Amino acid sequence: IKRLVERGRLFCTTHQIATVNVDFLVNALAHDDLMHILQSADACIPDGMPIVWGSGPLGMPLRERVAGADLVPLLIDRSRAFGWHVHVFGSTPEVADAARILLDSRFPGARFTIDPGEIIPDPANVPDSVIESIAAVGADIVCVALGNPKQERFIAANRHRIGAPVMIGVGGSLDMLVGKR
Repeated sequence: IKRLVERGRLFCTTHQIATVNVDFLVNALAHDDLMHILQSADACIPDGMPIVWGSGPLGMPLRERVAGADLVPLLIDRSRAFGWHVHVFGSTPEVADAARILLDSRFPGARFTIDPGEIIPDPANVPDSVIESIAAVGADIVCVALGNPKQERFIAANRHRIGAPVMIGVGGSLDMLVGKR
């Protein structure tokens, strides 16, 4: 992720990272657009032990699972060392506030923002005001918490308009962090 942030900054590109679990694979098998997103993502991270277990027999052994609920705090922690700004978009206002308080206490001095945003019915047809508000944050990493498959479609459709070096779908990570799930 650090290399992708650096490349994104240098070349003004946006890299999509998918946190893949079994639900993601089932959806991708049923929907060609999701399969294309998965196949064209800059990185896919195994967010589920069945993905890790199945990777060996398929000739692509993976070392470990990296859950979104572990990844978000790790990225926020690393923002202190690398000077990143991490922005989380999505969730409910109450979960966003609780997550902000929790992460502020765990990682003093970290550069992050959380915006629950508005409900996005169609991830390919998002109002300009929403995209502009995310882009205005100027984040190095945007974590999109809209759930699968909406967040993957949102990133694929809007990554170039937002312009952050890295965008990652993190599903219900904030809900898990604050104990709502």
